[in-house]
Amino acid sequence: LQSHLDTAHQFQLRESLHHGSSLHWDGFILFFNLLCGIAQPDCPLFEIFQDYARDYPSLGMTVEEFKKFLIEHQGWFPKDALDSRCDQLMRRYDYHHRAFKMYMAKGKPMEFHISVRLFSFAGFLSFVRSVDNCVINREHEDVYQDMDQPLSHYFINSSHNTYLEGHQLTGRSTTDAYVRALLQGCRCIELDCWDGSDGEPRITHGNTLVSDLSLEEVAKTIDEYAFNVSVYPIILSLENHCSPEQQGRMAEIFANIFGEKLADENFVEMYDLDRLPSPHQLQRKIILKGSELNKSSKNPSHFTTILKMSMSRHAKRNAKSKRKKNSELPDTTENVIEYPAVYQPQLTDQDHLSKAIKDDEHQEGRNNDGGSDDDDDDNDDKLESLSENLNKLIVYCRTKRIRPWNWNEQKKTSVCNMFSFDESSALKNSFSNSKEMLKCTERQFVRTYPAGVRIDSSNYCPIPLWNHGIQMVALNVQTPEEFMFLNQGKFRQNGGCGYILKPEAMRNPSGTEYSPDANEPIEGVTPIDLEITPISGQNFMILNQKTTSIEILCETHGITHDCEQKKFTISSDETNPLWPQFRNAFQLQKTILMPELCLVLFVVNIRIKRKLKAGTKQVLFGQNAFPLKSLKPGLQFIPLRTSVGASASHCGIFAKITINRLTQKQASSSGSCYQPHFKSPTWKFGPSNLNTCGLTESLDETMLSKEEKRTNAYGPDLENSSSVTQQPRKIEHQVDVTNCTVEIHANFNDVIGNEMHGISLSTEV
Repeated sequence: LQSHLDTAHQFQLRESLHHGSSLHWDGFILFFNLLCGIAQPDCPLFEIFQDYARDYPSLGMTVEEFKKFLIEHQGWFPKDALDSRCDQLMRRYDYHHRAFKMYMAKGKPMEFHISVRLFSFAGFLSFVRSVDNCVINREHEDVYQDMDQPLSHYFINSSHNTYLEGHQLTGRSTTDAYVRALLQGCRCIELDCWDGSDGEPRITHGNTLVSDLSLEEVAKTIDEYAFNVSVYPIILSLENHCSPEQQGRMAEIFANIFGEKLADENFVEMYDLDRLPSPHQLQRKIILKGSELNKSSKNPSHFTTILKMSMSRHAKRNAKSKRKKNSELPDTTENVIEYPAVYQPQLTDQDHLSKAIKDDEHQEGRNNDGGSDDDDDDNDDKLESLSENLNKLIVYCRTKRIRPWNWNEQKKTSVCNMFSFDESSALKNSFSNSKEMLKCTERQFVRTYPAGVRIDSSNYCPIPLWNHGIQMVALNVQTPEEFMFLNQGKFRQNGGCGYILKPEAMRNPSGTEYSPDANEPIEGVTPIDLEITPISGQNFMILNQKTTSIEILCETHGITHDCEQKKFTISSDETNPLWPQFRNAFQLQKTILMPELCLVLFVVNIRIKRKLKAGTKQVLFGQNAFPLKSLKPGLQFIPLRTSVGASASHCGIFAKITINRLTQKQASSSGSCYQPHFKSPTWKFGPSNLNTCGLTESLDETMLSKEEKRTNAYGPDLENSSSVTQQPRKIEHQVDVTNCTVEIHANFNDVIGNEMHGISLSTEV
């Protein structure tokens, strides 16, 4: 440190010397560059710089050399790299590096005079890290896609249980959670509505210890922040558990607060259209999603029936005593429909767990009509009318159930009808009926949500569902982990507006050969040969921590063929690690058949020494995900983000990215033998999981018992947990193992009571 300080003092320009022992700005910049090690002779970045700085390798590039670098190495068009533009960039990014030029000239006046008109290596790195050399296409930071397609032709940034912070059973409900989701670009957020004891609907996770919020307060928050980030429509997914009376209050709140923003006119039915409106047509509109009201239904909900029967018997036995004692329970119809005690009963922790899991698995997308069986017909008509008021506001996203789900029944429904699945059902329907799911999502909405067993608010992998065209893959946005990183990376494109146009092959599934399991080039889609070579890292440091090793992961996620992972670990405690000796070994190479669906994920994990205990622990240092179609080739600086998605200042990876478009013939020859990367940390065991790994034909389902099949499809049965057993099973699959790696990842967990049952896995290759 003292040596670097002395060097910075020595090479400060003369007009800075009057500062005495202080560093002037240009001296401080030199000091910082020395700490970063950019002047090391073995720096691979310096080697790339010298490949083009031929006239004065140590001093800098001329305008012509910099122009050649931009065109040949960075892929710039000649019209964008004119001499005047290159000179402007050189002046901008070399302005603060005069002390560095004196340092590289070794204090010789003649060489320093020559370097003044050259582009120094420090200025060169400033340019590489700058917005003028952004790793993504700057045009994609604005809305650049066609926004006049039907709504069903877009992927939509979606949130599950948006109100919740933390645990699904014991977390806290806050309006801040809605603000964060909206500012992150979510366009589909969830409202779980339950009856409030004061007659006002509440937002909460029923049958749990989660706190509640006033629906009116939440609606005001949504109204304030709905269009701060994006002008395109926002969808409010209503999980409605309210009685008809409070459903009417819900309609009143939405109408009063949202006003003209509320999309309450159905232009599809009004003009007999066969397509949903476009995001452009519904700008600054709020769409309600919920179940249609069944006008002919007079069947009360299970909870309401139990409550009314109990109250009726209790009333008959104690009517006289209640009148004498002035019981707090009024003898009116309100006793029938007001049941806050039902959704927050006095249950044990195990009852809470079982009930919450069961509710999440079966009640999503249902509308608790809560019809009354009271003998007062006038009151009954009043309640139906109030429910109808809410029903009129649900126009474009009417949840419909088809059991079993199939295309022949689905295509008969209106385009305004949509379907909701939990993750396991969505995977099951997608992989067993891939073409049907693609046809469905071309004309109608499909929404998926996490399984009820994810009480820790973990997430499922959205990739296979996006591959099948599912628009709303709702995730727990409060949980920072890999799948949330992918979701954030996907929706940063198109100006972060929350809507991403699907590839043409998915918008016309009947006219293309697109399949999520495609192994050969897809007609009409240009494959890409991708090559990523990390060179060095910058500012890999955690304050007050001792680093022992650094792990770099580079992954591609897309259709099965396009998935790949490259991981490398180096033992280093350097803040700015260099790995030139691993240039050939640490290189991700992949032929991407469906570039528009491919995401590239970078993750940096650092292993640090424990302070109070012996040993080390691994922590996430930074991450970032990008759509492949937005990546730019050449020497790039990959900025890292924290686990919550915030920018990690000055932290990143220098990497060389090569992107080559291939012909159909070239892609066929290069992609004939590939190594898919299978990930299964969050997919439950069973047929649906094996299908995601491309082994659909390998599992003989006749080997599974009836109970196992039910468990595989819907998750563990917590009410009959003793019946859930796993028998050894054999999975056979024939593959070409020439130059191929066979990987089997297993992570099987059953949540049964309070126990975790491990499952052994034996393999024979």
